[in-house]
Amino acid sequence: MSSLFSMANPERDTILVSPWRLSMPNLLLRDIPENTMTELKKAASDHGRSLQAELLFLVNEEAGRLARTRNFQALVKPRKLMKKVDLENLIREDRAQRAERIL
Repeated sequence: MSSLFSMANPERDTILVSPWRLSMPNLLLRDIPENTMTELKKAASDHGRSLQAELLFLVNEEAGRLARTRNFQALVKPRKLMKKVDLENLIREDRAQRAERIL
């Protein structure tokens, strides 16, 4: 058979491995504190997911949040480069110029 198929038991089971899963990167976490692992397992159970599915969900959510934060910061950053303007002085100067034109 092709590389996308493997036979676990030719008489009973066929396992299909999706091509997109072959190219997905893996992430290995080590030295996870026991209390963190306990909370993650509880969260997975509460959400009706496996631990793997819960971790993938959390990583995807955080990656999305980071992207939104980065996009927001990119929008706000140019505004930080603008110099501060003293509005009171601008208004006073404008009023003075108008008064001079009237006189």
